[in-house]
Amino acid sequence: MSDIKLILGDCLEEIKKIPDKSIDLVVTSPPFIDKEVSKSYYEFLGEFIDLAMKKTKWMFMFNSAIRLIDIVRKTNPRFVMIWNKVFTMSAYRYEPIFVYTDTNESIWGRGKIFNTLFSYKVELKKDKKLHINENPVLLYKHLLKLRPSAQT
Repeated sequence: MSDIKLILGDCLEEIKKIPDKSIDLVVTSPPFIDKEVSKSYYEFLGEFIDLAMKKTKWMFMFNSAIRLIDIVRKTNPRFVMIWNKVFTMSAYRYEPIFVYTDTNESIWGRGKIFNTLFSYKVELKKDKKLHINENPVLLYKHLLKLRPSAQT
């Protein structure tokens, strides 16, 4: 996996620097809280999704359970997967993972997605904790296997 590149910066600015359709998959967790963005939340989210989908055919986006209905209504994902957090300190025991794609390629069936509910424990680390509920690495590994280019 030497072709993986992590970019740190303002997502709305950094993503503009990436050539169109040059990314296999975007896995992201944009800010969940209104005060963490410089414009109205859904304006920010819509702009981010539009920009990201110019760069990739597939995006898996984590977001807040409290925003589930509004995000579906306002951004029209292809479908929603659910991460069952098993044990968590947060108010919600699950987190939606919104799936966006600009292809009609089937992702269902043998060797593809059979289940849209994933149960992984929240990483609760007392040392070097970066977030109260860090996402589990195993969940990300699972998601990476779901992208269509990984199945060929």
